[in-house]
This record gives sequence, structure tokens and C-alpha cells, in this order.
Amino acid sequence: MSHWFHRNQIKATIPVEFEKRTFPSNADSQSICVQLRLSRLNLLDYHSNPANSVEKVSDEFNRYVSLLLGFLNDLSSQTTGDSKLRFSIKSKWTQSLGSTHVHEEQDAVFEMASMIFNNALWLTKHAAYVAAVLTEPSEKEAKEIHKCLKIAAGQFKFIQENLIGKFIVGSNEQKIFFDCTDQILSVYTNQSKAEAQEITIARAIELKHSPSLISSIAYSTSILFQTAADALMNLEKVVTGKWQKYLLLKSQFYKSQAFCYFGQDLLAQDKCGDAIKCLEHSLKLYQETEQICKEYASIKGPGTQAVPERHEFFKNLYKTILRISEKCERENGVIYHQKVPLETPVLESKSIHGLADPEEYAFPNPHELWTPSNYSSFDISKAVKERSFFNRSQNVPAPKETPIPQGNAEPGSESGCILS
Repeated sequence: MSHWFHRNQIKATIPVEFEKRTFPSNADSQSICVQLRLSRLNLLDYHSNPANSVEKVSDEFNRYVSLLLGFLNDLSSQTTGDSKLRFSIKSKWTQSLGSTHVHEEQDAVFEMASMIFNNALWLTKHAAYVAAVLTEPSEKEAKEIHKCLKIAAGQFKFIQENLIGKFIVGSNEQKIFFDCTDQILSVYTNQSKAEAQEITIARAIELKHSPSLISSIAYSTSILFQTAADALMNLEKVVTGKWQKYLLLKSQFYKSQAFCYFGQDLLAQDKCGDAIKCLEHSLKLYQETEQICKEYASIKGPGTQAVPERHEFFKNLYKTILRISEKCERENGVIYHQKVPLETPVLESKSIHGLADPEEYAFPNPHELWTPSNYSSFDISKAVKERSFFNRSQNVPAPKETPIPQGNAEPGSESGCILS
């Protein structure tokens, strides 16, 4: 499914000095700082290439998080709450909506949130990579894409629900379109859920499930994309306009698909007049989607360029609409002789549970080096108290990432997937 997904750029950062204000006083605590620095470098390198395996990236990600936990939580075994090391490091990150937008905080919670965000974003890029390099993803690859998007949604949701509320208000205010804000995290969560459901729809079509089921999933997916687009409505168009247009075109496409299969389902219920009206509406929505695709292509903004209208899955919907419409017209002329209503039948939103629910994320256990004695060996009483200690920080270079290859081959199946 090359050219099918829009992806914003990976985040970039500068090195973090874990030992500068923490004063580790034994070999193990010094090792924690060294391993944190090396693990962070490795993970950032892995995040720059969407072709890396999920196992490779996940192992390093879990390692880094387990090491960083001692900077978030009190691991002395004597009390709970924030770590004494929480405000001893400063990190600086670019945003996925543009490397010219940079934010920094003297807070380990911000570092954790930024790295989890980057990992979730990498998972969405890996999913797009797997979809792009294969003309027709097999069942195994389709499951990998689906799982990556569900894990990503869970990690975006985790940041939103568990981390951003801990940021120090007013310490260094973020702009509303920055990554670690409630609004943007909601968009990424809903987009990841919707794209996971796209895989479900493709499989349902390939497996020839009932038109009613396909219509319900498509309509649910359309709503998710629309919800994500609506969240960007009042933000700076020069930054979010292209991304929002992508979300809108996907919403319109799946609404067209929903009415197409709704019409097919109505025909099976001998409601031919209603079916014809649904197919007319489906065609209208499809044509509007084609126009939105042109608008999306003309907008300048952050992110990769999706070209969904080139994909066979997109073009096959038009063929399906015409095929079912012709059947409805033919059978209504010969069998049913029903009037076509003036109003389009209402497509009801049905609750579909479990299709692409975010895979819940939880912190791993702290690294084995985080014993109470090693935690105590960090002597922050020696640290300079003033926040100006960190005033001089270098500029963050633009992120370097391997682009997702986009093939030109068109799949032979209607859904863009193959059954194995």
C-alpha cells in the first residue's frame, strides 16, 4: 500500500548529560549514567530508520525506559513519589510538525514523554514501511502493521493520560501544536486507531465478510479520522493544514465506502430504492474525496506526501460503487419497481468493540542496577541549585531519517492484501 499513509517527521534531540548534576558516587550509579547515554544514542539511531525490526527497537526502547525510571520515581524503597533526580537533567527536542519548532525542559518526565512519543511515531512509520515495500502484504505483514498501529496508539494515549499532567505548569510553556500536548496526542491516537481499522477493512473485504459488517467498520473508521481532523481545526494552518487535509480525505473516503456497502446490504434486504439512493450518495462522496486529494497535494507543510488516489484500493471503491449501482438499477427495473427516496437513508453508527483498541502501555520494571543503595549513591546535594546552570544549550539539528520507499506496483487484489 505505497503512498497510502501520511507521516510527520521523527523528533530530533541533543545529548543529555545524565551525570552532570547527579554526582553518581559508586561504580553502579556511574554505569547507570553511561548506559543511559549509550542506550539513548542507540535508540535515536534506530528510530531514524523505519526498516528496523520491531524486536530490535522494542528491546532498546524498554532498556532505555527501565534505566530512565530512576530519574522519574523514588526507588529508595523508603517512600514513593518523584525521584530526587527528576529535575537534574535537561532535554531539548524538535517537534514532529517541524524541526524549526524546539522545546526544552529541565524535567525527566518531559524526556520520558518525548522518547515514548518518538517510539510511537516510529511504530507508525514502520507500519507504513511494511505496507509500502510489498505490493500486496500477506496476512503476516498485515497483522504486523495492525499491531504496530495499536501499540503506537497505546503509547500516545499513555503519554496523554499519565505524563503530560505531571509537567510543571509555566516552566517553559509549549505551543498548542507541540507533540506533548493533549490536543496533538489525541490526534495521533485517533489516527493510529483509524489506520489500524483500515487494515481490518481490507481484510474483511478480502475475506468477503458481510456488507453490513464492512459498512459498519468503514463508518467507524470515517468517524475516527474526522475526530482527528476536527482536533486540528483551530490550530495554525501553516503547520497542521496538510496533516488535517489528509485526515479529512481519509474520513470522506471511508464514509463513501460505508454508504457503498450499506447500499449493498439494503439491496440484500429487498430495499432497492434505498440502496440506489445510498449508492448515489456514495459516488458523490467519492468524487468529493478525489477533490480533497488534489487539495492535499497542493498544500505545503510538514510530513511525507501520501498519494492514496494512485492506489488500487482507492480506485477499486469506484469500481465497486458502479458495479453495485448497475445491479440495483437493473434489478429495480425488472423486479422491485421501487421509488428512489429524496433523502439518503441514515447510516447509524454501531459500536464495534475490540477492532483496533489501543494496546495498553505500561512501564517495564526499573533496570536491575536501580537498587536502593545505588539510588542513594546519587548525591544531588552537590548540585548547583540555580536553573541557570543549564542556560547554555546547543541548537538541535534537523532530524535525519531514512525515507519510506514508495513502490509503483499496483496490487492485484481488491483490498491490497493477500490471504496466505
